[in-house]
Amino acid sequence: MFRILSLGLLLLVTAPAQAADCQLCPLKKDKDKAESANPRRVLRIEVDSMLDFSSIAIRTQGSGAVEVDSHSGTRRVSGGLIGLGGPALRGTVRVTGEPFARIAIRLPASLELRAISGATARISQIETTLSPDPVIGANGELTFSFGGRMTVSDGQAGEFQGRFPISAEYQ
Repeated sequence: MFRILSLGLLLLVTAPAQAADCQLCPLKKDKDKAESANPRRVLRIEVDSMLDFSSIAIRTQGSGAVEVDSHSGTRRVSGGLIGLGGPALRGTVRVTGEPFARIAIRLPASLELRAISGATARISQIETTLSPDPVIGANGELTFSFGGRMTVSDGQAGEFQGRFPISAEYQ
């Protein structure tokens, strides 16, 4: 039996890139004055729930996959694996910052998980419920969910864990 007990999320919040100083640019000086008079709130990322594929067992020889849908949280098991019950959870994240601000959020395209035994599994096809151009709401929050596909190769078993970096910055 193998199970992903927790997918620890390493959260990286990056500040927006600063423009190079231009001593001869009056427009930039006016923009700098406006920004210092009205600074943006610091972006914060909080994890409300971690991605959890629940308990799975190897049914036959060969590899298999488990998917958790980012919208519904539904789990699908395929290949040589079988679900043993228990709740699968999609990951949910809350970003807080300046109301109505556009932001860019980055998640990894794939991620390797490891068990204490050295066995590995891979999460890929990571999808979110984010719109193509995310905007923080009037309440200063943006909440989204994510899911993905965990693939396990033949003979790999254990309690798989890994870190899932998320970054956000103002646009």
